Amino acid sequence: MESTDEQTAPSGEGRWIRYDVRDLEDGIYVAASIGPDGVPIETFFSVEGGEVRREFGSDEKRAERELRRRP
Repeated sequence: MESTDEQTAPSGEGRWIRYDVRDLEDGIYVAASIGPDGVPIETFFSVEGGEVRREFGSDEKRAERELRRRP
């Protein structure tokens, strides 16, 4: 998925990148990226109604609990 917007993070370290998730179905997703020094990063989040509603950071277990809780 391509980003729709990008800006420098307020700390000056790294970038904030925005993605259009309106076409995604409601659910739990993971975004994979490469961080400083080439270290892979996974960020788990939920999409509801075409918007990111919750972010679980790298806590896969927390994302799994949220997924099990859903009807």
